[in-house]
Amino acid sequence: MNELPPGLLSFLLSCTLRGAKYRQPLRPQFGPRVSCRANHSLSASHLPMKPHKNKTFTTLLAAMLGGLGAHRFYLYGKTDRWGWLHVLLFPLSVFAGFIEALAIGLTPDEKWDAQHNQESGRKSNSGWPLILLLVLTFGGGATALIAAIARTFDLLFTGGAYG
Repeated sequence: MNELPPGLLSFLLSCTLRGAKYRQPLRPQFGPRVSCRANHSLSASHLPMKPHKNKTFTTLLAAMLGGLGAHRFYLYGKTDRWGWLHVLLFPLSVFAGFIEALAIGLTPDEKWDAQHNQESGRKSNSGWPLILLLVLTFGGGATALIAAIARTFDLLFTGGAYG
């Protein structure tokens, strides 16, 4: 079991034992300070931090397992409706996974951190691995699209005679 941060137990006990009410609700979000009327305060550094969402890893998930919505589940959890839609529409959602991989990878780090890492306490620093992954994703997506177009024309015009 995890131990409580120093000062958290005494803060909670003093506020609850004295019947003090919080000026602000105690939530696992970052704010300047959380205090109670018993003149005790707890800085935001004692509150639990959300995990950092890695942009390169999310792009890799979208490129490799985007058809199954793995990147959506990584970012938003098991209850993400768009992720489950990817699972339901699996063959078609492979192309959506490639497009989302490119969109995620081309998002500036500042915008990514503002959207997904506000409460993680870390900043993203994407480098050459992300650029290489984007080039490979673009090549793989283009190859898959050309193969799908070729197979569609094969089925429409020859009845599938070539495969």
